[in-house]
Amino acid sequence: MSTSQILGEPVRSLADEFLAVPTTSSQQRSLQAALFMFLDTATRTALHRVDLVSTSTLSRLLNEYSWDTSQGWTILLQVQWDALHMAAKRKHRPLLQLSVELTRIEKKGSTLPFVRVFNRVHSIHLVVLFAEYGAVKFPVGDRVYKSKGTATLITLARELLRTVPDDIRHRFRIRVLANRGQGAAVFFDEVRQRGVEFVVGVRQTLHPGIVTVADCLHSGYVE
Repeated sequence: MSTSQILGEPVRSLADEFLAVPTTSSQQRSLQAALFMFLDTATRTALHRVDLVSTSTLSRLLNEYSWDTSQGWTILLQVQWDALHMAAKRKHRPLLQLSVELTRIEKKGSTLPFVRVFNRVHSIHLVVLFAEYGAVKFPVGDRVYKSKGTATLITLARELLRTVPDDIRHRFRIRVLANRGQGAAVFFDEVRQRGVEFVVGVRQTLHPGIVTVADCLHSGYVE
């Protein structure tokens, strides 16, 4: 299999950059097989479905081998920011939405790293920042919420917002979408200081004053 089997010149270029990250030929073969599996939309992603290498070999690449996975993330992010610039070409200060979301990866094992019970759910809990402009949407980054006594959800959200490149902040008008869980004053103070708009989601029965959010016209806002 060659990367030419993966359709689309941008995808082939990205795959070539990824394949240059591992330092050994065996790791490169395993990564090539993994990329083909992940990019094949007709096949359900599962390690036992991979071609050319064994399931155990691919598992070692993903879980045991020491290779610079952070470089792969850097490559992917740059390609995604470039796609964002391309999508907004010739647009004057287009609106980019950044959404802060708390998600989880449910796990059963009690000894797995980062697995915690939060809101009565036994999972790996992640704060994820997504960028969205038109049809382009991708994760900017994530942070693992470890446990009480470590960095809070608000702190992790602030860290993620700081990773947005300066050229993106200058090119786009940015709106941050968050839910009330990220609603601490320090979070919104930082958003304001960056000259960024923000929208906070709350439940319809919340009483910010003498009316509920449900009473607002067109699901608007209450001052």
